[in-house]
Amino acid sequence: MSGSGPAGYDIIGDVHGRADLLVRLLEAMGYRRVPGGRGFAHPYRRAVFVGDLVDRGPMIAEAVAIVRAMAEAGDGLVVLGNHEFNLLSFCSPGPDGLPLRAATASNRAQHRETLEQVRGRALDELLAWIRSLPLWLELDGLRVVHACWHPPSIDTLAAAVRETALLGQPLLACLNRPGDPLADALERVVKGWELPLPEACDPAAGEARERRKIRVRWYADPAGATYRGYALQSRPVDCDESLDPAAVAEAVPYGDDEPPVFFGHYGLHGPGLGPPRPLAANVGCVDWGVSKGGPLVAYRWQGERRLEPDRFIGVT
Repeated sequence: MSGSGPAGYDIIGDVHGRADLLVRLLEAMGYRRVPGGRGFAHPYRRAVFVGDLVDRGPMIAEAVAIVRAMAEAGDGLVVLGNHEFNLLSFCSPGPDGLPLRAATASNRAQHRETLEQVRGRALDELLAWIRSLPLWLELDGLRVVHACWHPPSIDTLAAAVRETALLGQPLLACLNRPGDPLADALERVVKGWELPLPEACDPAAGEARERRKIRVRWYADPAGATYRGYALQSRPVDCDESLDPAAVAEAVPYGDDEPPVFFGHYGLHGPGLGPPRPLAANVGCVDWGVSKGGPLVAYRWQGERRLEPDRFIGVT
């Protein structure tokens, strides 16, 4: 990154192996391929990726190569997504020699595209790089996380990271141990906060399979909210019961005076969701469902404390 002009960050949503759309988006924002290299650079801006580079898409190796090259050259930054964490856990043995993430049919299906496209030494290098990724970023006036900015969980994880290598053993084993405080904290930050639905409520309108938990608007005050109104997902939740106070006792609404926070993860693509826009004055999601046929989205941040709808850009 060189040259003159007003510095800024371009926060880019979940790529999921769509290197073709990534190239199109970067070029639309004025990034150009580094001569003789894999990455892209802008004269005075920097890309920030919210994670989930892997799984699902047809060009996973190419997408990872672009982002890694940008990160290594200082032209980009990356935080860990839940798909990177799941892949690392799936490919890492625990003390019993079995994968830390069980090789169930659904887990194998989630990683099938990645493991078919990235093999051998290339896979080893990818996993080593994933181990080095931060779980969140606090930059010059903004924050970036994959799924949920939850200060108590971030504090718990930060204390662990100070004691051992990021995502190295035995930390990775702890992060995969149900009920471990570190695992609970990582679940909240990287995989999002989910609430169980009351038995009387349908999981989600039009869902093909039963799902008893919903993703939620963790940044909003849950007081007086219903399950339908507090949900943050592509399909609506058919439940107008009030939230269980015990279920949201650990909620930490994101304050109006906090720096802007950006995240991905939620795949907000579907009927009635409309174009990309701020979810609150200082809250922005940049995952608008590229893996579901939606656009690959970025937000072009220029230092503003209140996000502006016209700073979102998307390509399909």
